[in-house]
Amino acid sequence: MPDLRVISWNIKDFANTRYTKNRDIIQRQLYDAADQQLCDLFVIIEPRPGVKKGKLGQVVSKGSGYKAMLALYNWLFSKSAHWKMVPPLMSSSDTRVDCVAVYYDSSKIALEGPNLNELCPEPRPLNPPWKDVHPGQIRHCDLNGAKLNFQGRNPYLIKFRDVAAAAETVSWNTTLTIKAAAPVPVVPVTVLSITSPATLPTATCGAPYNTAFAVGGAKSPVTWKWKSGSTPPVWLHLHTATGALQGTPPAVGSFTFDVDVTDASSSVSQSCTLEVKTVAITSSAALPSTSQHNYYYFAPQAEWVRGTPTWSVSGTLPSGLIIDPADGVIYGNVDHTATTKTFNLEVTDSNAVKATQTCTITVTDALTISTTRLPEGTETLDYYMELEATGGFRPTVWTTTSVLPAGLELSKSGVLEGTPTATGTFNLTFQATCHPGFFLVALHAPPQAGKNYVNNANILMVKKLTELRETTTERLRTNTVIVGDYNVCDRTCCAGKDDHQAFTAMAATYTRHTPPKPRSSLAVFAGGNADDELKDKWRRNAFDHVFTNGFQATDITHLKVADLVKEHATYVPKAGAVNTITQSEWNAIFREVLWSKGVSDHLPVKFTLSI
Repeated sequence: MPDLRVISWNIKDFANTRYTKNRDIIQRQLYDAADQQLCDLFVIIEPRPGVKKGKLGQVVSKGSGYKAMLALYNWLFSKSAHWKMVPPLMSSSDTRVDCVAVYYDSSKIALEGPNLNELCPEPRPLNPPWKDVHPGQIRHCDLNGAKLNFQGRNPYLIKFRDVAAAAETVSWNTTLTIKAAAPVPVVPVTVLSITSPATLPTATCGAPYNTAFAVGGAKSPVTWKWKSGSTPPVWLHLHTATGALQGTPPAVGSFTFDVDVTDASSSVSQSCTLEVKTVAITSSAALPSTSQHNYYYFAPQAEWVRGTPTWSVSGTLPSGLIIDPADGVIYGNVDHTATTKTFNLEVTDSNAVKATQTCTITVTDALTISTTRLPEGTETLDYYMELEATGGFRPTVWTTTSVLPAGLELSKSGVLEGTPTATGTFNLTFQATCHPGFFLVALHAPPQAGKNYVNNANILMVKKLTELRETTTERLRTNTVIVGDYNVCDRTCCAGKDDHQAFTAMAATYTRHTPPKPRSSLAVFAGGNADDELKDKWRRNAFDHVFTNGFQATDITHLKVADLVKEHATYVPKAGAVNTITQSEWNAIFREVLWSKGVSDHLPVKFTLSI
């Protein structure tokens, strides 16, 4: 696995004149005086696009900020043809300020996905100016296509893969049968008939039941009754005028009985079946397999649960996995090598009714297709099947070399779906392929109220990152690294602003990585609203943070905040007298990097990432 040298830097108002004025300071973070490359992945937070019109998710292709982004790319490309630029998208409805610029060394990593065009379609330029990179490979939405809205600003989700690592590929030969559609019987509407299904909707033990029969071709009046000799359950009542079935079943079971319906001229009967069920775990006893060092996530399914369920496990899960008692989700970083663990999964509803299932989780080393058969399809009826694979890396990309039945398509995520238009038995071959890789999530803090550098919007944004885990590490089982400007401080002087609550929420989901001497944002001084303790610790206040999920703690090394501050000799001695130093004096101290005088109100955060 290669080591990537990463720089994340909030460069506010990154635009033509600002970039031209300060490009030497920026460029020397990327290449040294001897033209040695110092960075493999460069993330700019909050470069101002500088356009007057646009919308969330649209590709930035004009404006002063875009010109500066392209100028930096052209300079990098002049250093090495390996440099590529991720297409910049609007990350906010506020088109003046919000975007993220990402540059990467394509000799080490390649942009892989997900596909924005499929999930969040937006207008795209026909000929984007970046080299061989399509804007459909980054997104602002989850796997269901819903926008990830962080209080008005949206994170970039970018999937990279290790170009040096060999892909894992496995094939599966199978058959798919599409049968002819059954002819639909034509029932004259003038003939009395019971049109509701003979198998009634399932009832829940202990819960009120209410359904109704339906008729066609009836001539009023209509009367319902139990057929003579039929034995319905004693708790079930039939309404003679409406055909409604009502009652509360006291026990589980399967019941068969007959009903009669009579209209003004005829009568017809139907035999019916009613199932009464209780709490049951309906997901497969063989849980999805996984492999060592992968992030695991499985949400079991149960039916007929009343109230709030409680989940538990008796037995041993693979090392590194735990269960959430509230929803039964089994998750964690898998520590085990190849093994199969057997355990009992139990769910209890609010009425103390329990269901238990003996389950297994297999930890495999290699990519394995776990789907064993394709269900039959029917001509002209919708078909849906999701292919599954275990082991290897995530995400898994599915392809086929076969000609699929007419009307069916296979997505890269392994969903075979459509409406078949031909019958027969088809021989098919599917391939599952995966590459080692990771998600880069880059985001900018939400808008702030007035000069207050911390407010509830920031706290909510940090908490919402726990939901982002479900989209990346859990659903796609891919490691994630998050960089960006959160505008959230972790110092004790900020505890009253609920910042510590935000960091506590993050700690439950992500691993936080902190440099020895954190101090990446100077905006608090520019705003003039820092309290004495914060000013007194001006060399130790971090607002840009690095979090990971799925990576080991040792995968982030050489983490530091690059100290680009050029201290003013006249004013630095006054920094100790925080009660008397003025705003203009603070500005002078930070004049080389403060956005009003220099590059930005932030300092670059640097680290090495082992993928």
